[in-house]
Amino acid sequence: MRPLTVTGQSLRLRPEVKDLLRAARDLPVVISTGHANGAEVRLLVDEAVRLDLPRLMLNQPASPLTGLDHQSLREIATIEKVWIEQTALTYILGYQGWEDFAKVLSELPQTIYSSDLGQPSQMDIGDWLRTSQEWFTAAGLTNERILKITRDEPLRMLSI
Repeated sequence: MRPLTVTGQSLRLRPEVKDLLRAARDLPVVISTGHANGAEVRLLVDEAVRLDLPRLMLNQPASPLTGLDHQSLREIATIEKVWIEQTALTYILGYQGWEDFAKVLSELPQTIYSSDLGQPSQMDIGDWLRTSQEWFTAAGLTNERILKITRDEPLRMLSI
């Protein structure tokens, strides 16, 4: 089976991807970039802005497939209708260093913190909550920032 990508051989968004983004403008859904590569993510962001898409979430941008670090995300993070998902898993697996992980959590607007855990071999919910609190403390996050990335931004993204 050939892998599916959002771009064709021309390295432009496929017409069906553009159709999906157009349809999503009028639906109560969040479009996620999935595991697109960095160049594809930028094309998706550009098209989402052009179409005035109400919400787009960058899925695990620090994963090796996407390869977007804190510095690469700074400009994208200023786009009002784009959210950045920061997962615990990208840090746990070593795909992202501590400094980058902490900067995304503490500095980038419209950041959503999630676990992306769930495999039986990974930590359970209680351990993840305790570990996350330790990371938040080490990163110097205020209680206000913790609520913003764990509750307020996800709710805002879903309510637009």
